[in-house]
Amino acid sequence: MSQRPVIILTFANQMDGYLPNLKKESAGLNAALSPLHDKQLLEVYREESATAATIYDALLRFRDRVAIFHYGGHADGARIYLEDGAGDVVGVSALLGQLPSLQLVFLNGCGTLPQIENLFAQGVAAIIATAVPIDDSRAVLFSQRFYQALAANCNIETAFQSAVAFMQMQYGTDFSPIICKKGEYPKFENTQLMPWGLFYNDNEKGAAALKWNSPFQAAAKVNAPVVDSTYRVNSYLIGIIDSMIDFDKELERQAYDENGEMRDEREVLSLIIENLPWPIGVQVRLLATKDDQLDTPSISRIKQLVSTYVISLQFLYYVLLSQVWESKRKLNKAGVFGRHLQINFLSANDFNFFDYGYYILDAAAELKAAGVPLFLKEMDEFIQHLQEAGNELQLAHQLLHGLRLRINSGDTESLAANIYQTCADAEYSLAVLLDEIAFLVNYDLLTIRDIYVMNYRYTETQYNHYIGKLNAKVTDLTVGRSPKAKAFSEFVNNASVVLTSNIQDLSTYLNLSPFIIDKNAFGVGLTEDKATEQQLFMYAYREQSDYKYFSTQHNIYRAQERLTDQFLTSEGDGTAEDKSKVGNRFSNRFSNRNRRANETEEATPSPYAALKTQFTVFSQDLSS
Repeated sequence: MSQRPVIILTFANQMDGYLPNLKKESAGLNAALSPLHDKQLLEVYREESATAATIYDALLRFRDRVAIFHYGGHADGARIYLEDGAGDVVGVSALLGQLPSLQLVFLNGCGTLPQIENLFAQGVAAIIATAVPIDDSRAVLFSQRFYQALAANCNIETAFQSAVAFMQMQYGTDFSPIICKKGEYPKFENTQLMPWGLFYNDNEKGAAALKWNSPFQAAAKVNAPVVDSTYRVNSYLIGIIDSMIDFDKELERQAYDENGEMRDEREVLSLIIENLPWPIGVQVRLLATKDDQLDTPSISRIKQLVSTYVISLQFLYYVLLSQVWESKRKLNKAGVFGRHLQINFLSANDFNFFDYGYYILDAAAELKAAGVPLFLKEMDEFIQHLQEAGNELQLAHQLLHGLRLRINSGDTESLAANIYQTCADAEYSLAVLLDEIAFLVNYDLLTIRDIYVMNYRYTETQYNHYIGKLNAKVTDLTVGRSPKAKAFSEFVNNASVVLTSNIQDLSTYLNLSPFIIDKNAFGVGLTEDKATEQQLFMYAYREQSDYKYFSTQHNIYRAQERLTDQFLTSEGDGTAEDKSKVGNRFSNRFSNRNRRANETEEATPSPYAALKTQFTVFSQDLSS
C-alpha cells in the first residue's frame, strides 16, 4: 500500500457571497504541488465544491496519510462555510484530530483565529489561521506562495516565512511573520496588513510539525551518485561543455583532442568559466577552486552551488528587466510591465527570499504578450522548460530555490546529515540550469567605461568607446584588464555594462545598468590602465533612499558579510559619514585651513548619483 502523504485541498463558494478568485486559488495550489504529485512523492486531493459529506469521505479515505488539510472560502471564528451549509468548528476539529499523520491545518478564510483552540484541544499540531477578514486576491497570493515553497522542499515554518516575505515585497514591510506557540498569541494591532499567523501546539508534536518537509527528489537523467566518498565534486558541471559546443563549434577543438577524448578536466572547466558572462563564470570558478571547504561536500559548497544558481537567475532576470524597460519606453502603453517596478523597493529580507525564476517567467510572458521578441532569442526554450510541470529544469529550480530558503532560514541541520547526496543533487540541478543557458556563449558582456568624442574640423565624428570584455579567466580574476578604445560612428551609453551578440555592431546591444554595474567606470581616469581590480557589482536591494550592490567576485553569502564586497549609491557623497572613512590623513595644523575651505564648498556629490537617477527614471517609466 502507498504511504505517500496526502494534501487535501478543499474550497467552498456561496452564491450570496461569491469569491471570484477561489477557482484561481485552487488551480494555483494544484499547479504548485503537481510536480511532486506527478513524481508520486505525495498525493494531492482536490475538492472544489466542498460539502460536509465530501470532506468526511476524503478524510476517511486518506485517514492514515493526510499531512495537510487546506480550506479556502468563507469562514468566521466558529465555522467554515461549505456549499451545503456551515461546518461547525467543534465537529471539524474532532474529525481532523483523528488523523494520525496530520501536520498542518490551513484555514484560508476570514477571522479563523478563534477556531485554533478547538483544533489544539483535539491534538492538531500546527495551524495557519487569520485574525481578521482577508482580501480575496491576497488570500490567493499568500497560499500559492506557501505551497510553492513547500514544494521546493521548505519545511512548514520556512514556507510560511517565505510566503510572508513575498507579501512584504508586494505590499510593503510594515509587518513581520507571526509564529507562536499555543497560549502565547501576540496582539494583532495591524492585522489588515498581515492577518495570517502560524500557530503550533505546546508539545513535541507541535514543534516537530514546523519542521515537516514534503518528500522531494531531484530529477536526474543519470543515476544519482552513491552517498559516500566516491562522489567527485564538479563531475556534473564538466558536461556543460557539450551544450556550449552546440552553440560554438570552436570550443570542441579546445575541449577535445584529435582522438575525440576530453582534455584534462581543469582545462575544460576553465573553458566553461571563460565562456560564461563574468557574474556566472566567477561563481563556477569558485566551485572549481582547490579549497578545503569547496572542493569536498560541505555546507560551504552547498552555499556556493546555491549562490551560483541565484546569480545565474539574477543575471537572466536583469537582462529581461532591461528589455522590459526599453520596451515600455518604445511601446508607451499604460500599465504594461508595471508589476516589475517592485524590484526597485526590495528590502534585505526580500532579497533573501526573492524567486528570480518566477519573475523571469513573468517578464518573458509580458514581453511575449506585448509582441516583443526576447533579446536572448535562444531563451524561449529555457522559458518553456522552466514553466513546464515536471520538467527537469523546473525541478532543478525547485530544489535549488528550496535549498536557498532553508539556508536563509537557518535550517541546515538536515543538509549536514546527508551532505554527500545533498551536494550531488544540488550540483546536478545546477548543471541542468547551466546546460539550459549554454547559449550565453553566443553573447559578450562588455563594460563601456567612457566615450570620447573625436570631432576634428571637416572630418566625420567618431566616438571612441573604451570597452572591456567581461569574461572570467581563471588566472586573472582580481586584475582589471584595460578597456581598449574602439571607434564607432554612433555612441551608446557610457559607464554601462552591456550585452551584445555582435561586438562589432553595438546597435545590437542591451544596456544592463543600473542593475549590473562596473564600479571602475565611475572613477576618474579609469579608462586607461589604472583600475587594479575587477569591480563588477549587481543590484541587490534598497536601503531607504539608496541602493545596495553586491560584488560578483564572491558568493552572495560572503558579500552580505563583508563591507568590502558591497556598496551603497551614497558612497562618496561628501557626507560626514563618508568622510569618516578617509581617516586622519592630515595633521591637526591643517584642520583650520580645511574647515575654512569646506565652508565655501558644497558637499561632493556621489559618483554613483547617476545610478539613483536611473532607478528614479525606471520607476517613473514603469509606473506610467
